[in-house]
Amino acid sequence: SGHMAGALPVGIRTRANNDDPYWPPAICYNFKEVWVEPVAKWLWIVEDITGPAVVTGQVKPGKEKYVKFLDIKTNKITKAQIDQVSGHFKTEVTEGEYIVSYSDAEKRITLLPSETSYLDLRQNFEFYLFHEKTKDGKIKIIANVMGIGDAEFEIRADNLKIKKPKKEIELKKGEKKTVTWDAEIISQESPWIAVVIPNGNMAEKKEIVEFK
Repeated sequence: SGHMAGALPVGIRTRANNDDPYWPPAICYNFKEVWVEPVAKWLWIVEDITGPAVVTGQVKPGKEKYVKFLDIKTNKITKAQIDQVSGHFKTEVTEGEYIVSYSDAEKRITLLPSETSYLDLRQNFEFYLFHEKTKDGKIKIIANVMGIGDAEFEIRADNLKIKKPKKEIELKKGEKKTVTWDAEIISQESPWIAVVIPNGNMAEKKEIVEFK
């Protein structure tokens, strides 16, 4: 068979139970042929692992021509050019944590390889999520919110019983507010997860989970 540089065979046969490749003289498609399907699937996996994240979004066009992406780890700044008519922007960045800023708007996001995300920077607010345990064994989920304008937060959960999942607040410039949900764990033997969605925008959801 010779070398198979740049391709993957369908399978590798070993000599008996030893962990050594073995090429028997008899021809068998399982370990003598290169198939397109496993090679293509491998390339797709590599793309998922190493491809850049794609971020699109919209701003209110103003004096600034770019949306800035600051990589928290490397301090590298990537600029996404804004369409001055529609306010749309698009860019590709490597995986990591970023502070995205435009004019007075600022958001902190985490991007995964080959992930596609949407950012609406016309809504100028940011929130951080955490939880506390109460003395009676229940959970209090807390969102610290800062920014400007009206915002609606909806919480969805698994293995948690939550009353009034939707909360609305009004933010003034420079103001910080706290949104809380009281939750009861349904099964103490299983993990729970909660997802908070701002203004119905799934792209900016944040989640919190606790494993047993």
